[in-house]
Amino acid sequence: MSLPDFIDLRFDALLGVSRQLFPLTVPGTGQQDEWLVTGPALIARAARSLEALLALRPAGLDNDAYTVLRSLYEHVARFAYVAANPVEHLPLWLKWDRAERITADNDMTATSGETFISADAREYFVTEEAAIPGQWLGLRQQVDKADE
Repeated sequence: MSLPDFIDLRFDALLGVSRQLFPLTVPGTGQQDEWLVTGPALIARAARSLEALLALRPAGLDNDAYTVLRSLYEHVARFAYVAANPVEHLPLWLKWDRAERITADNDMTATSGETFISADAREYFVTEEAAIPGQWLGLRQQVDKADE
């Protein structure tokens, strides 16, 4: 079996798992730190990345596929880290997410003069980020923690 055929079989198997799970209705309270909502959402996003890879490879868009593959790797590693201990790690992920949104807004504003998020949302993200104790680990440390 060729490597591309092997990859396609693995992708199809993984997508088969997600197709058994989704669509999925998950009741929630609307809070950002609900793992029973966030976990399935992260899995759904990973499945969409796999679908993108399946579309990009046959089209010969290898560089785009590698970009999506890297994003998928980072996403799955972060998912594994948070899933290993959602009570402790999900708040840290939220803190990281808020910092990333603020950084993206700063970059967009500096480049175009346009804001990415509303002033109210920015204030909320800054307040929420500051209220969460602890530090988000680098990707390598997250992988190691997930493996533990």
